[in-house]
Amino acid sequence: MITIKNIRQDGEWGDYEVQHNGLSVTVFRHKEGDGLAACLEKAAFAVEEEQLYHGKKVLLEQAI
Repeated sequence: MITIKNIRQDGEWGDYEVQHNGLSVTVFRHKEGDGLAACLEKAAFAVEEEQLYHGKKVLLEQAI
């Protein structure tokens, strides 16, 4: 199951955590007034960035 959870609210801005089967994948910031579609888009982008980061990290570790 994929969950997007508001973990902290600071006025209009919130920190959201994307979880997959209960495990944290990444965290991103979202302005509440921007709406659900923008929130989902930011979540997808944050997950993609996290996957790219881990992929690059693995490649660099293998190069050593």
